[in-house]
Amino acid sequence: MSNTKTRYTFFFWIGIVLILGLNLLLWVYVNQVEKEFATNLSTRLTSTNKSLARQIDEELLGLIIPGERNTLEYFSIYENIDIVRQQDSLQSILILSLNGEILVASPEILSVQKEISHTENAFFIKAKEAEYNTTPPELISGEWFMSSYGPIVDIDGQVVGILVIEAKATYFETLQELRNRLILFSLINFLVITIIAIFLFRLTDRAFKYQATIKDHEHLVQLGTMAASVAHEIRNPLGIIEGSNELIKKKYGQHDDEIFEYIPGEIKRLTEIIENFLNFARTPKINKSPFPIEQILTRIKIGINPPSKLIIENDGLSEEVLLFTDYNLLEQALLNIIKNAFEAASDKKAVILKIQRQKGNIKFYIKDNGPGITETELEKIFQPFFTTKERGTGLGLAITKRIIELLDGQIAVKSVMGEGTEFIITLPALKKKGYDKL
Repeated sequence: MSNTKTRYTFFFWIGIVLILGLNLLLWVYVNQVEKEFATNLSTRLTSTNKSLARQIDEELLGLIIPGERNTLEYFSIYENIDIVRQQDSLQSILILSLNGEILVASPEILSVQKEISHTENAFFIKAKEAEYNTTPPELISGEWFMSSYGPIVDIDGQVVGILVIEAKATYFETLQELRNRLILFSLINFLVITIIAIFLFRLTDRAFKYQATIKDHEHLVQLGTMAASVAHEIRNPLGIIEGSNELIKKKYGQHDDEIFEYIPGEIKRLTEIIENFLNFARTPKINKSPFPIEQILTRIKIGINPPSKLIIENDGLSEEVLLFTDYNLLEQALLNIIKNAFEAASDKKAVILKIQRQKGNIKFYIKDNGPGITETELEKIFQPFFTTKERGTGLGLAITKRIIELLDGQIAVKSVMGEGTEFIITLPALKKKGYDKL
């Protein structure tokens, strides 16, 4: 079972790695596409920049005074760059002086809006050094743009102006939207994976528990069948031994002959062991009925000798609280646990039986002050035929656990070495006002 669970866990994590790997590949792909788009747009802008720079008459450009937009020279250059802007669907084209002043702009309104210095701009500085360069994609007022800076040179190769071409990078908006959706997709993936993981692990654990329960049940059935057969075969010889003992005692025995008293005692002990075997082998008939807790506590006190060795703490439970279960089976289970507690407890200290109500359940806590139980023994304590006693059968706690489960309850145990052991039995409670509806 452990190997099967390990295999399921392995394949699950393989699936997780594959899904995360797919998300990573999508991110890599989007980034690669973005780089490709930026490279293509940069190449296009640089090509346009070079072509347009060659068309500009540097002599006319030298006659333009920054801020004057009514001269023939201005209109001649403006008309040329405006045609290129519209044909190539560019956002704007600027011609700057070496001081960063706007000489010509298309659209013309930019001459007013962008009266700013470019002298500290790294791309502007490179263009003054006769280098063509392009800015990376920039997000401005919610829109993506890229700009190309290039030199305008005269016939001697001297830089006389800077040409700035700006284009909208609309597909970067699409990429940004795709990236945002990819983030959302990754988060949803992570959430779904987490939910599926929790669900699958719980489902797998539950399946393994059911499998273990079925296996234990089959094992118990086999043990029960064997126990019933053995008990049946032993019971008849015991009857013969007991009858023979009586005949021998009458014929040869004396009143003070201890051997004839020893044999019946051992026969009684063997009979009790047989009864335990039979109780383990058969499934008891369940007869549930409502009854107050105080009723069963009274019965338990009667069965304890001396009663002072059992301290009962009723934690404020009133007569309004009822148990709806099989009275006799519950009494048998509680007495089994209490009997074990007395055997483990120190002679100077009593066993504590505490009853509490918690969230619609009644809990019985049975605490002794014995030496405690080791962790290894705790794992086997409810297994049939497991015992640490020299003359024990190992069926008492197995029968008790079976009874509690048949009563729709649960039993648990916790122990600390040197501080004693505590058994906790949980059963559903019933309010007295619901009695008439049963």
